[in-house]
Amino acid sequence: MWIGLSFAACFISAVAAVYRKSGIEGQNPFWYGAISLSITTVTIFIIGYLIGDNRDLANMPDRTMCITLASGVIQGLSWLTYMLAIYYIDVSIVAALDKFNIVATMLFAYTMIGEKITLTMLLGTFFLITGTLLVVGKKDYSFQSKDNSRIRKGIIWGIVSPVLMALSNVVAKADSGSVSPIETTTLRIFIVTIVLWCFFFAMKKKDSIQIKELKMSSKNIKDNVISGVLTGVFNILMYIAIEIGIVSVVTAIVKSSVVFTVFLAYIFLNERLTRKGRAGILLIICGLVIVVL
Repeated sequence: MWIGLSFAACFISAVAAVYRKSGIEGQNPFWYGAISLSITTVTIFIIGYLIGDNRDLANMPDRTMCITLASGVIQGLSWLTYMLAIYYIDVSIVAALDKFNIVATMLFAYTMIGEKITLTMLLGTFFLITGTLLVVGKKDYSFQSKDNSRIRKGIIWGIVSPVLMALSNVVAKADSGSVSPIETTTLRIFIVTIVLWCFFFAMKKKDSIQIKELKMSSKNIKDNVISGVLTGVFNILMYIAIEIGIVSVVTAIVKSSVVFTVFLAYIFLNERLTRKGRAGILLIICGLVIVVL
């Protein structure tokens, strides 16, 4: 069951990414991200409330509360470092660096909760990472920029972000309590949203950004709402899968959403893959088969 949930989360994540990419065009990424996560928080809360899982948040056990808060703060920092990374360097490079999440999750899961690392998992991960590098690679991006400090900062934040996300997910898995994963996800994403809003207002003050300058077209708003709602559903499915499954395998499946993203981007955004990109997709699919089996 958890493998099916992981693939469902993977597909929904890809759809959300397409809408996010379409909606963020011309927008301040920190402003856009804070609004999107706010929509995600509301979505998760409503779903949990409707099915009865969010009606007793105040009575969450102390241990679960502490673990969830810690996981939420770490995940919030992961989002911030991700945004800083795409602020400094090309998003395709950030997407490639994001695959450190799979390796970091395996290592954290092994050291913190005793999940085994098998040879097939390592082989599958190698295929996934290699395939992703081929898919997101861009010939026109050069590291010979005059502003090397920006590139270094971007790469550092691009590595820190997936490592923090891996830590957040493994910390979430560490709680073996009886609380519904939807309930803990609601609290976790709420904390992430607070972190993002705090950072946005800090950046707003630093860069003297005026709210009136941050206008959104109706298309931006529509795409933001859709991506926020889908991200909420994605988080619910992913954390249910993490709770009942193997966190390393769940992460590997979820991080393969680039396969669906590529096909959806081709259909809706008319983006085309290079020959290397097509080879990368085949490697990712092979890696998924190996990891799941």
